[in-house]
Amino acid sequence: MKILSMERLRESTIGYDDYASIALSDHARYIYSAAFRRLQMKAQVFSLESNAAVRSRLTHSIEVAHIGDFLVQKFVEIIKDRKEKGLAISNEYLFFYENEISVRKVVQTACLIHDVGNPPFGHFGESAICAWFKDYLLAQDNHLGESCKRSFSLKDIDVNYNDFLYFDGNPQGLRIISKLQGNDGYGLNLSTSQIAACIKYIASNSQVGGDGIFKKMGYFSTEEGVVKAVHSDLGITDRHVLVYLMEAADDISYCISDIEDGLEKGVVSYSTFFKYVYKRINEVFSLFGEQFLPCKEKENIESCLNRINELFRDVDSDIDSEEYPDIFLKLKTNITNLSVKMVASEIHSRFDELILGKRDAIICEETPVYALQEVLKSFTRKYIFSSHEAENMELGGYAIIYGLLDKFKVLLDIPRQQFSDAINKQKNKGVSKVSCHLINLLPDKHRKAYLKAVSIDGVSDEKEFNLRCHLVVDYISGMTDSYAMEIYQLLNGIKVK
Repeated sequence: MKILSMERLRESTIGYDDYASIALSDHARYIYSAAFRRLQMKAQVFSLESNAAVRSRLTHSIEVAHIGDFLVQKFVEIIKDRKEKGLAISNEYLFFYENEISVRKVVQTACLIHDVGNPPFGHFGESAICAWFKDYLLAQDNHLGESCKRSFSLKDIDVNYNDFLYFDGNPQGLRIISKLQGNDGYGLNLSTSQIAACIKYIASNSQVGGDGIFKKMGYFSTEEGVVKAVHSDLGITDRHVLVYLMEAADDISYCISDIEDGLEKGVVSYSTFFKYVYKRINEVFSLFGEQFLPCKEKENIESCLNRINELFRDVDSDIDSEEYPDIFLKLKTNITNLSVKMVASEIHSRFDELILGKRDAIICEETPVYALQEVLKSFTRKYIFSSHEAENMELGGYAIIYGLLDKFKVLLDIPRQQFSDAINKQKNKGVSKVSCHLINLLPDKHRKAYLKAVSIDGVSDEKEFNLRCHLVVDYISGMTDSYAMEIYQLLNGIKVK
């Protein structure tokens, strides 16, 4: 089993022969991509936000990358400590120790990639895509063999359409980095270990719907070959060990940053937050006792809580004190640092399972860091995600994504030959001007990815239809929040300039 690899799915013209150069090249390939830049116009929680202090997907991903880097550093410190004490260390530990810089860069890049496949308006965008395809593919009044005049009918729909019925940003992200960026069908042509570090779930579209790491789809039918090639090179069948670090970094980051955004927007007050966490964090510390590492971060958190309690006694607890922003910053910093240290310790304790890819996550329910994070996540669910502002934007976003798919439905309805003529700019009287104009909206790289995939001999009508659905979804899911609204308004005649 390899932790890092120098192999790419297509041989690179640049012959790097060390892990550090490969990792740095992968990092550069991604951060200079258009897909990465578009994250600055996709929301983390609050879509179409004019306040630049509120996080976008881009700023969130940068923060996650910092925590991922910090996490590797702290884990390697544990290895160094064991080595200095003369304790036995495994070959895998030795690899982390000797290749710390490379591993940190791979984890950083995986963290930067982790949200790249999210559609506009986040999880509600995902839900809209799933719901639309459920209505389109499975509704009785849209029997594919009749209304679409295809050579196949409803009974022929197989698991390949789970690509859309269970659409998720994670497999879409894999599709972006391995297929859609670039013109040769290899995307960014990242190293196999970098790709593996981004595959959060391992279920194929025929396995989706299970528990744990099988609850969501890990890759679409179109990227099954990519995953097989990556697994073959690395000698793995399940999760790659570095995925766990990326996932933990994301969990540590968003559970506090989403709250900070809510405070910045005034969706919730500092006093409401402090009243909520004061008792609950103290209870977590009391419940887990010595399981929390003895460190200055825990002492600092307790000091913040004590000061909050003093302020509650001195002033009306419903009024925000001038000290609250500073206390929040100290609390955020120390909770983050404590979480990183404890997760690094969990990696050490459970490394034998993690290296085999057998665990669902590092941060599991029985751990004190899970309990600490759950205090923050429960607050976010109650006060941030359920706020009128967040919910109204989600409803609007859902309508926009569903409505865009309705408009592009015409491209899915026309027969294969007509669509082929239209996308290849060949005249066909059966193709409407609207269909031609919609095709012209599709980015060249997405059209080229479709044409390359259907150029393979023996592509059935069912497979072509699957690829055509991906073509439409690639375009819509790749939109920024504002561009999705703009195109929705254009296609509905609301705003044409």
